Amino acid sequence: MVYLGNEELVVLSWQRKMLSKLNTRGEILKAVQFSEFYQPTDVAVDSRGRFVIADKTKIFIFDSNFKPLLSFPVRETKGAEVKCVGVGLDDDVIVGTTDELLLYDGAGKMLRKLNVSPPGTVMPKVGGRFNITTVTCDVTTGQIVVIFTDKKMDRTNIGVISYKGDFLYSIEPGPHEKFMAPCGIFVHKNKAFVTDFERNTVRSYKYK
Repeated sequence: MVYLGNEELVVLSWQRKMLSKLNTRGEILKAVQFSEFYQPTDVAVDSRGRFVIADKTKIFIFDSNFKPLLSFPVRETKGAEVKCVGVGLDDDVIVGTTDELLLYDGAGKMLRKLNVSPPGTVMPKVGGRFNITTVTCDVTTGQIVVIFTDKKMDRTNIGVISYKGDFLYSIEPGPHEKFMAPCGIFVHKNKAFVTDFERNTVRSYKYK
Protein backbone atom coordinates (compact mmCIF):
# COMPACT_ATOMS: atom_id res chain seq x y z
CA MET A 1 0.00 0.00 0.00
CA VAL A 2 1.16 3.54 -0.74
CA TYR A 3 -0.45 6.88 0.13
CA LEU A 4 -0.66 9.30 -2.80
CA GLY A 5 -1.97 12.40 -1.05
CA ASN A 6 -5.34 14.07 -1.65
CA GLU A 7 -6.92 11.33 0.45
CA GLU A 8 -6.03 8.70 -2.14
CA LEU A 9 -3.99 5.53 -1.82
CA VAL A 10 -3.01 2.55 -3.93
CA VAL A 11 -3.30 -1.05 -2.77
CA LEU A 12 -1.72 -4.14 -4.33
CA SER A 13 -3.53 -7.47 -3.97
CA TRP A 14 -1.24 -10.46 -4.48
CA GLN A 15 -4.15 -12.91 -4.41
CA ARG A 16 -6.19 -11.14 -7.09
CA LYS A 17 -3.10 -9.82 -8.92
CA MET A 18 -4.76 -6.42 -8.89
CA LEU A 19 -3.64 -2.81 -8.45
CA SER A 20 -6.36 -0.56 -7.04
CA LYS A 21 -6.67 3.14 -6.30
CA LEU A 22 -9.16 4.12 -3.62
CA ASN A 23 -9.95 7.04 -1.39
CA THR A 24 -9.84 7.14 2.37
CA ARG A 25 -13.59 6.45 2.49
CA GLY A 26 -12.93 3.06 0.92
CA GLU A 27 -14.39 3.89 -2.49
CA ILE A 28 -12.54 2.27 -5.40
CA LEU A 29 -11.55 4.87 -8.00
CA LYS A 30 -9.66 2.63 -10.40
CA ALA A 31 -8.56 -1.00 -10.50
CA VAL A 32 -6.70 -3.19 -12.95
CA GLN A 33 -5.77 -6.87 -13.01
CA PHE A 34 -2.52 -7.70 -14.77
CA SER A 35 -2.07 -11.19 -16.18
CA GLU A 36 1.74 -11.00 -16.12
CA PHE A 37 1.83 -10.71 -12.33
CA TYR A 38 3.04 -13.93 -10.74
CA GLN A 39 3.21 -13.11 -7.05
CA PRO A 40 3.18 -9.32 -6.55
CA THR A 41 4.31 -8.33 -3.06
CA ASP A 42 4.89 -4.57 -2.81
CA VAL A 43 4.25 -1.22 -4.49
CA ALA A 44 5.88 2.22 -4.33
CA VAL A 45 5.37 5.46 -6.23
CA ASP A 46 8.10 7.68 -7.69
CA SER A 47 8.27 11.44 -8.22
CA ARG A 48 6.69 11.11 -11.68
CA GLY A 49 3.68 9.29 -10.31
CA ARG A 50 4.79 5.94 -11.71
CA PHE A 51 3.98 2.81 -9.73
CA VAL A 52 6.91 0.49 -9.06
CA ILE A 53 5.74 -3.04 -8.30
CA ALA A 54 7.72 -5.93 -6.84
CA ASP A 55 6.85 -9.35 -8.23
CA LYS A 56 8.45 -12.68 -7.37
CA THR A 57 11.41 -12.42 -9.77
CA LYS A 58 11.02 -9.04 -11.46
CA ILE A 59 10.02 -5.40 -11.17
CA PHE A 60 7.15 -3.82 -13.10
CA ILE A 61 6.70 -0.08 -13.63
CA PHE A 62 3.26 1.33 -14.50
CA ASP A 63 2.36 4.91 -15.37
CA SER A 64 -0.08 6.97 -13.32
CA ASN A 65 -2.98 5.57 -15.37
CA PHE A 66 -2.03 1.98 -14.48
CA LYS A 67 -0.60 1.23 -17.93
CA PRO A 68 2.55 -0.94 -17.95
CA LEU A 69 5.67 0.89 -19.11
CA LEU A 70 8.49 -1.57 -18.54
CA SER A 71 9.69 -4.51 -16.50
CA PHE A 72 13.07 -5.96 -15.66
CA PRO A 73 14.23 -9.21 -14.04
CA VAL A 74 16.04 -9.44 -10.72
CA ARG A 75 18.64 -12.17 -11.22
CA GLU A 76 21.61 -11.17 -9.08
CA THR A 77 21.30 -14.22 -6.80
CA LYS A 78 20.05 -17.53 -8.16
CA GLY A 79 16.92 -18.68 -6.40
CA ALA A 80 16.29 -15.41 -4.55
CA GLU A 81 12.79 -13.95 -4.57
CA VAL A 82 11.84 -10.29 -4.62
CA LYS A 83 10.14 -9.27 -1.36
CA CYS A 84 9.90 -5.48 -1.38
CA VAL A 85 10.58 -2.33 -3.36
CA GLY A 86 11.24 1.33 -2.61
CA VAL A 87 12.05 4.49 -4.53
CA GLY A 88 15.42 6.15 -4.04
CA LEU A 89 17.01 9.38 -5.20
CA ASP A 90 16.36 10.39 -8.83
CA ASP A 91 13.64 7.73 -9.00
CA ASP A 92 16.11 4.88 -8.56
CA VAL A 93 14.53 1.54 -7.65
CA ILE A 94 15.59 -0.18 -4.41
CA VAL A 95 14.85 -3.90 -4.38
CA GLY A 96 14.89 -6.19 -1.36
CA THR A 97 15.07 -9.93 -1.92
CA THR A 98 15.25 -13.03 0.24
CA ASP A 99 19.06 -12.76 -0.02
CA GLU A 100 20.16 -9.14 -0.50
CA LEU A 101 19.46 -5.45 -1.13
CA LEU A 102 19.96 -4.05 -4.65
CA LEU A 103 19.85 -0.65 -6.36
CA TYR A 104 18.71 -0.09 -9.95
CA ASP A 105 18.14 3.08 -11.93
CA GLY A 106 14.64 3.98 -13.09
CA ALA A 107 15.16 2.15 -16.39
CA GLY A 108 16.14 -1.14 -14.76
CA LYS A 109 19.93 -0.91 -15.01
CA MET A 110 21.69 -2.56 -12.08
CA LEU A 111 23.77 0.03 -10.19
CA ARG A 112 25.12 -1.76 -7.11
CA LYS A 113 24.51 -4.07 -4.20
CA LEU A 114 23.92 -2.45 -0.81
CA ASN A 115 25.43 -3.87 2.37
CA VAL A 116 23.13 -4.62 5.28
CA SER A 117 25.93 -5.83 7.56
CA PRO A 118 29.33 -4.55 8.75
CA PRO A 119 32.48 -5.37 6.76
CA GLY A 120 33.85 -8.80 7.63
CA THR A 121 30.47 -10.45 8.19
CA VAL A 122 30.73 -14.13 7.30
CA MET A 123 28.55 -14.92 4.30
CA PRO A 124 27.34 -18.33 3.09
CA LYS A 125 28.98 -19.90 0.07
CA VAL A 126 25.62 -20.24 -1.66
CA GLY A 127 22.89 -17.61 -1.54
CA GLY A 128 22.70 -14.70 0.85
CA ARG A 129 22.41 -14.31 4.58
CA PHE A 130 19.90 -11.49 4.85
CA ASN A 131 16.20 -11.54 4.00
CA ILE A 132 14.99 -8.00 3.28
CA THR A 133 11.41 -7.59 4.45
CA THR A 134 10.64 -3.95 3.66
CA VAL A 135 12.57 -0.89 2.49
CA THR A 136 12.30 2.87 2.17
CA CYS A 137 14.59 5.82 1.44
CA ASP A 138 14.89 9.03 3.44
CA VAL A 139 15.21 11.47 0.55
CA THR A 140 16.36 14.26 2.88
CA THR A 141 19.56 12.37 3.72
CA GLY A 142 19.81 9.68 1.06
CA GLN A 143 19.91 7.03 3.75
CA ILE A 144 18.15 3.75 3.03
CA VAL A 145 16.23 2.20 5.90
CA VAL A 146 15.30 -1.48 5.81
CA ILE A 147 13.98 -4.25 7.98
CA PHE A 148 16.02 -7.39 7.51
CA THR A 149 16.33 -10.84 9.01
CA ASP A 150 19.74 -12.36 9.64
CA LYS A 151 18.95 -15.95 8.67
CA LYS A 152 21.98 -17.33 10.48
CA MET A 153 21.14 -15.63 13.79
CA ASP A 154 17.35 -15.74 13.30
CA ARG A 155 17.13 -12.07 14.28
CA THR A 156 15.18 -9.23 12.66
CA ASN A 157 16.44 -5.65 12.95
CA ILE A 158 16.17 -2.24 11.34
CA GLY A 159 19.20 -1.43 9.20
CA VAL A 160 20.43 1.97 8.03
CA ILE A 161 22.58 2.07 4.89
CA SER A 162 24.21 4.94 3.02
CA TYR A 163 23.18 5.54 -0.57
CA LYS A 164 26.65 4.45 -1.68
CA GLY A 165 25.85 1.08 -0.16
CA ASP A 166 27.82 1.19 3.10
CA PHE A 167 26.28 -0.31 6.23
CA LEU A 168 25.94 2.41 8.89
CA TYR A 169 24.23 0.76 11.86
CA SER A 170 21.30 -1.37 12.93
CA ILE A 171 18.56 -0.95 15.52
CA GLU A 172 17.50 -4.02 17.46
CA PRO A 173 14.06 -3.93 19.09
CA GLY A 174 13.78 -4.66 22.78
CA PRO A 175 13.26 -8.22 24.07
CA HIS A 176 9.50 -7.70 24.38
CA GLU A 177 9.22 -5.85 21.05
CA LYS A 178 10.80 -8.33 18.67
CA PHE A 179 9.43 -8.22 15.15
CA MET A 180 7.19 -11.11 14.17
CA ALA A 181 5.97 -10.15 10.69
CA PRO A 182 7.06 -6.60 9.80
CA CYS A 183 5.30 -5.51 6.64
CA GLY A 184 5.89 -1.78 6.19
CA ILE A 185 8.24 1.05 7.08
CA PHE A 186 7.89 4.84 6.80
CA VAL A 187 10.40 7.52 7.82
CA HIS A 188 9.49 10.99 9.05
CA LYS A 189 11.36 13.53 11.18
CA ASN A 190 14.18 11.26 12.36
CA LYS A 191 11.85 8.38 13.14
CA ALA A 192 11.11 5.08 11.43
CA PHE A 193 7.54 3.84 11.83
CA VAL A 194 7.20 0.06 11.46
CA THR A 195 4.02 -1.96 11.02
CA ASP A 196 3.86 -5.58 12.14
CA PHE A 197 0.72 -7.45 11.11
CA GLU A 198 1.28 -10.42 13.44
CA ARG A 199 1.59 -8.13 16.45
CA ASN A 200 -1.06 -5.75 15.05
CA THR A 201 1.15 -2.79 15.95
CA VAL A 202 2.79 0.34 14.62
CA ARG A 203 5.98 1.29 16.47
CA SER A 204 8.35 4.21 16.03
CA TYR A 205 12.15 4.13 16.37
CA LYS A 206 14.64 6.98 16.32
CA TYR A 207 17.23 6.26 13.66
CA LYS A 208 19.42 9.40 13.48
